[in-house]
Amino acid sequence: MTIEERINSVISEIKSTSEKMTVAFSGGKDSTLVAVLAREALGKEKVKLLNVCFGPYSYSRGLEIVIGLAEKLGLDLEFTAGYEEQEKIWKAGPSCNRCTKFAKFNAILKSTTSIIATGANLSDTWGQTGIALKERLYAPIRD
Repeated sequence: MTIEERINSVISEIKSTSEKMTVAFSGGKDSTLVAVLAREALGKEKVKLLNVCFGPYSYSRGLEIVIGLAEKLGLDLEFTAGYEEQEKIWKAGPSCNRCTKFAKFNAILKSTTSIIATGANLSDTWGQTGIALKERLYAPIRD
């Protein structure tokens, strides 16, 4: 499959998955790609970016990057607090990448009722499962 065919396939899948979508948006390459594909599939009016802010544990430069990318993409951006979930994990320990993802996804699931597109792909454990949609979390670039 060519890259164009793969892009078109993902866009078609997004269209058939939901009429509107929230993208769990970190500002990294995976979530940015998902945001671009969702915007292409559904139109910018039907795509919202949602960033989990860890309050005092967030880097201001990271937040600036997220805001700048959202503006460049022409997509609405909202923030949801994730520091309380993160602090619960730290108190119980350990603070691993998987635990941080747990805190992020919990914060996002509480913040919206729509389908949430993530950047999960073959480089992480969820992407390796091949699961496309589970509990409103959707992985359009899982392959």
